[in-house]
Amino acid sequence: MHLHCLCHCKNLAVKKAIDNSRLNEIISAAKDLVQHLKHSGLQKEIKTTLKQEITTRWNSAVTMLKSILDNFEDIIAKLVAQNEMRFIIPIDKQQLTDIVEFMEKIKECSEQLSGDCAPTLRLVVPWYSSLQERNRVNNCDLLILKDFKKQFSKSLQEKWILTPVHYIAAFLHPQLNHVPFLLDSPTKRKPMMM
Repeated sequence: MHLHCLCHCKNLAVKKAIDNSRLNEIISAAKDLVQHLKHSGLQKEIKTTLKQEITTRWNSAVTMLKSILDNFEDIIAKLVAQNEMRFIIPIDKQQLTDIVEFMEKIKECSEQLSGDCAPTLRLVVPWYSSLQERNRVNNCDLLILKDFKKQFSKSLQEKWILTPVHYIAAFLHPQLNHVPFLLDSPTKRKPMMM
């Protein structure tokens, strides 16, 4: 039997959702901002180091956005002093805050499913359930987040294939065998060949 690496599948779903949503524009503007601050030497005048995105590591985009958010006021002050506000204009602080808050949960999922010290098969169904629950669009969500949530939910359903083995692993774990997500039938998912 072959089980796909669902952390990798989740990362593919995130990448597809980013590419098909306006979030791609925010990440691109953030990359330009970080690159400008590093090349201009303004990075040295900011409290903490800004992180750059590494295209092969999805979690690095979250780290980059969080580093901008953590230094937002300082960045604005430096850009105003240099008359270079054009680099921050595409990045709204409230949007950035909501995006980082949402994406950090996805990053946490990656970190837990990539664990080396303990088996993680039992975590697949709870994380799928948790991510799909977080993907529910709320009326108070910003448009950019609504768009990303819809795209991510769709991509996650396509890429993250749950099998009976995932449900069994969750059910057999003593801390999880009573949790409601186990009532979601694995027969609703794409079947797996054994």
